[in-house]
Amino acid sequence: MRKVLVIDQEHLVCRVAALGFGRSPNTQVVCALDQGQGGRLLREKSFDLALIDIQLPLFSGIALAEIAANENVPVLLLAGHPAALDALERYDFPFLAKPFSVEHLLHASDQAIAECRLNLSRVRASAARLRLSLDSMAGTVAVSRELVQDSRRRRMRDAPAG
Repeated sequence: MRKVLVIDQEHLVCRVAALGFGRSPNTQVVCALDQGQGGRLLREKSFDLALIDIQLPLFSGIALAEIAANENVPVLLLAGHPAALDALERYDFPFLAKPFSVEHLLHASDQAIAECRLNLSRVRASAARLRLSLDSMAGTVAVSRELVQDSRRRRMRDAPAG
């Protein structure tokens, strides 16, 4: 089952998300109407996507997006103010402009999830390449140590008795 967390103080946004994702019988929508509850849910539960309003009453939704990122939860930011939309577009964050249609919500959500999965697979591939490089270097270091030890033994053996 796919779980979506919506963090927005507007009840209507939660209802639209529940309606849109409700089209899929395998999706559960959880709504948090404030940052505190949203942050707790992100830390305590597992979600496949977080929809986060960028302009929450106490602090920016970016802080919650960071929590979600640390939990490997794809994020789709929500914004309605033109300045916020400009900033999100300029910094290339995945976002959805309010008001939005259910179709736009579902499409943008699928894109955010796919992009996050792609990024995770890239990180895993990079980590695998790094492990191979480290293993290779460890082998090279071991061979180098052995050569140095052999060289020392030869020098000691061939050194004139003094």
